[in-house]
Amino acid sequence: MSSSRGRSREVATLFRQSTDLALAAPQVVAHRMARMTAGSGGMPSARDQKEFTQMVVEKQVAFGQAWVAMVMHAAMSGPSLLMAMAQPWGPPWTGQATPASKSALALWQSATLGMLNAGLAPVRAKAVANAKRLARG
Repeated sequence: MSSSRGRSREVATLFRQSTDLALAAPQVVAHRMARMTAGSGGMPSARDQKEFTQMVVEKQVAFGQAWVAMVMHAAMSGPSLLMAMAQPWGPPWTGQATPASKSALALWQSATLGMLNAGLAPVRAKAVANAKRLARG
């Protein structure tokens, strides 16, 4: 598999995850806002109180998982990026990219896309799961 094909797949994954999140998040927000405004006399039911508490905790967990995933991906990508940066790039006054600079740039792009995908995955998963769960009940 070529690195270009791998990056294309990473871009497609990022697009799919972003689209899923963009569709699920407004559904979850709308459902929860409707439940907040439907509370009788400002006192939410026990079920709603549980949902609202869960809403806060699940965001903390999902964003914590996202940060850990991004840090782990960065730590795994770091050594190869360092090695690519250590290769000679050629004189900067030529204005031409060398094979080493092209390789380093491809690695940076791949590492960035991978880190974005890793960070977005837990947030997307929770939002999509919530949208499905709230649509049922």
